[in-house]
Formats: sequence, structure tokens, C-alpha cells
Amino acid sequence: MKRVNNEIFKKEFKKINNLLIIGIVFVILTSFCALLLLYENNRVPTDTKNLNEIIEGKLSIEELQKEATFLNDVIDKQKNAEGVNSYLVITKLYTAIATYKNTDKALYIVEDKDKYLYLVCLTKDEYTRISKIDLAKNPETIYGVTKKTENNVKSYAVNWYNSNVDAEDKIKLSEFNSYFGGVYLDNTTPLASTHNYTTAEEKANIKINKIYGRVESYSAGSKKLYAAANDDFYYIITLSDSEYENLSKKDLKKNPETIYGTTKKTNSSITNAAIKWYNKEFNKNITTSEYNNYFAQIYLDTTKDSIMMGVLAGIIFISSICTFTYLLLYFVRKLQTEKVLKNISDEELAKIEKDVDGKETFHYERAHLVLSKKYLISFVGKLLIVEYKDIVWIYEHRLKQHGITTTKSLMAMLKDGKTKALLQVDGITKKSTSIINEVAETIASKNEKILIGYTKENREKSKEIVKESK
Repeated sequence: MKRVNNEIFKKEFKKINNLLIIGIVFVILTSFCALLLLYENNRVPTDTKNLNEIIEGKLSIEELQKEATFLNDVIDKQKNAEGVNSYLVITKLYTAIATYKNTDKALYIVEDKDKYLYLVCLTKDEYTRISKIDLAKNPETIYGVTKKTENNVKSYAVNWYNSNVDAEDKIKLSEFNSYFGGVYLDNTTPLASTHNYTTAEEKANIKINKIYGRVESYSAGSKKLYAAANDDFYYIITLSDSEYENLSKKDLKKNPETIYGTTKKTNSSITNAAIKWYNKEFNKNITTSEYNNYFAQIYLDTTKDSIMMGVLAGIIFISSICTFTYLLLYFVRKLQTEKVLKNISDEELAKIEKDVDGKETFHYERAHLVLSKKYLISFVGKLLIVEYKDIVWIYEHRLKQHGITTTKSLMAMLKDGKTKALLQVDGITKKSTSIINEVAETIASKNEKILIGYTKENREKSKEIVKESK
């Protein structure tokens, strides 16, 4: 581009370069989101459980402990429910009040930070371990299953309590539940698996060594249902056409493939389709009542996080359009500007810049318009440098959407018959209207022969002036 010295020209040309910068930013954003989408699509999840464990209801000790209920809540809110996985944070451990014959187990009274008393069943080794801890400074969390407290145990506990308090504070056997609760925590019983194998929406994985065909014509969203198997069980999984084709080409017997997804509950349509497939595939005649013997009540949906994928895809789509738009605008504006400047001699350009440097110059920066003493220079779209004497007619043009004016433009017809947009502003604010009026008045003051306003008379008269000028 031809070099210019005028600061206003430099500032406006810099705005053209800003289009390139914005375009590059969108290129980077598009590339980043595309890489993120690719990563998300190929990422191997690390927080999944084996599908067989979910089906069989097997949870790790850590998972069971995480799901355990505070013992006091079992007593108060669950009304002394039995068989509940529970936990208790103890701050004090008392001696045993009862022992079990032929075992190393005994019932102990413990206390929590709120001074509530509870009964817990511990092994001798567990008691020894806990007794060595400074529970006042380091409370110990223990886990177990709630069990009903028998009457003879209640008597032992009441006797122990009464032997450690004054006469006026002693309690009756009927008051036992108010002081100890109706259940005790059996630490010697492993936490029970309360997991429901029909539970859906769990992230899971399964290693398969065989992929069968499609399960009838049933589809799940954008994917289709297929039957798969390992050495132990049959599974229903969702796959796209390309995913199924890729799996079917592999030797899964030698190299089993791990499939990742989210568990979904089967419905009657899936159940019937699976049974129909199984009977046809193996020439059997199983019924709906036998479904659980062959399949689980959940299937594995391999569809990725649709929200995340959708957001990324949306950003990529919008960002790609913005990239194309800004880069196109940059190259078009740059080429147009270079073409205009190329047709202006260095002497003429110097003359224009000198005029723009004058004190009478107005620079409407937001409107990308310069009004000097002799020239009108518009940077809206294609660069326009015109003397006021060459302007025939100016008028306001309004663009409406749904009856509302969204954009206002000041248009100019030149002596060569071409119509140019001198500036564009929003069509809502009063300030935009005042800018158009101010610019129109300034231009009119530079050339009294300019026709002002859009009328039929001005339209006809402008045609005559253009015709006479040619």
C-alpha cells in the first residue's frame, strides 16, 4: 500500500489491518476448538467403571464408604433402620459391655464430638488399634452395617451408664433408645452392596472380543444398536456406522477392544429387539422373562458428551464464518484501497493530505468519515476521496427490519452517476441521527449546488446534472 503521512489516514488504514488481526484471532480460536473437539472425540475416559461390575452391583470399598449414611441420621431420620451402610466419627472409646462367645468380637460404647453415645461392634484387634489413638485430637471414622440392638444388650448398656452417673441422672431401660439409639454399628460386617444394577447414567467401559450385527432396526439417537460379547456375557451397545465398520474389520479375538460410554436403561422396545436378534442369531426361542439371563437391563451408549461436543461444534461453525468474513473483508478493503491510492499521483496525494491537515478538518472517527476544507473522504467500504464540487446529491437511506429502522446511511450521488455510502450509523439512537444531520449540513455548506434530501424532484434533477456532466 502506498505510504501516507497524514495521521488520520494512518489511523483509518490501521483499522483495515485490525480486520486481519481479528481474522487471525478467529483462526486460532477455530483451530483450538477443532483440536479440543478432536481430543474430546478420541479421549479415553479415566473415570469409568467396568460394565460387569455395574451389572453385578460390585462397588469398591471406597465407593461403599462414600455412600454410607451417618449413624445418627439412621437413628433419627430413618427410624433405626437395619442393614444400612453407616459411619460414625468417634472421639472417645469406652470398655466393652458385652462379648460374643467363641469370637474375638465385643460391643463397645463410643462417643462422638457432640457427646452422643452409640454402641459399636468391634474385633479385639480393631479395638486395640483404636484405643491407641488420641481420639480427642484425631477422631476416628469407622464404618459398618446397622443392626437391631437386642434387649439383653440394652440392659448391659443401661447398667453401664447408670454406674457412671449420679443417682438423679440414672435412666430406665425404656429410655435406652433416647440415649443410644435403637441400632448399633457392626464394624465386623462388610458394607453391603446396595447398588442397583439397573441404574443408568454411569460412565462405564467393557472389553469385547466379538461384535455382531445390528439389533434389528432400532436406533438410539444418531447411533444404532449392536450386539457385542466377551467370554462371559452379551451386551447391547450403540455405535455409528463408521465405528461398527472399524470394529468389524479388527480381529477382536486376538485383540479385544475396550468400548467406553454411559449406561442407559433398556426399554421394552430394546428388550424385544434384543430377544428377537438373539433368537435369530442362535436359533433359540427365549422369552422376555428370560432376558436378564442373557442381557443386562442397561446398555452402553457410546455417544460422547453431546453438550460439550455441540458447544465446540457450534463455536467452530460460528468462528469459521467469522474467520472467512474478516479475512475476506481485509483483503477486499486492502485491495480496493491500494487500487484507489494507485490511481492518485504522489503530488495529488500530498495535496489531499495537506488539506486534511488543515484546521477546518472534521474527523468522524466512529463513522469513518473525514470532511476537510476541500475534500470528503469516506473509509466506509471502498475508499472514497472526492471534492465537494463533484457531489450532486446527498440523502438519508434507512434499512428496516420488522418495521424497525436498524441502520441509517448517508448516501451521495457523484457527477459520474455513481452512488456511494458516505457513512453508516445505527438507526435507533438520537446521536446517530444528529451525526447524519451534522455531516449533511457541513457538506451542503461546502457546495451550495448539492441537492439535499430524497425527493422525486431531487432524483429527477440529479439525473439531469449527471447527464450534463458527461
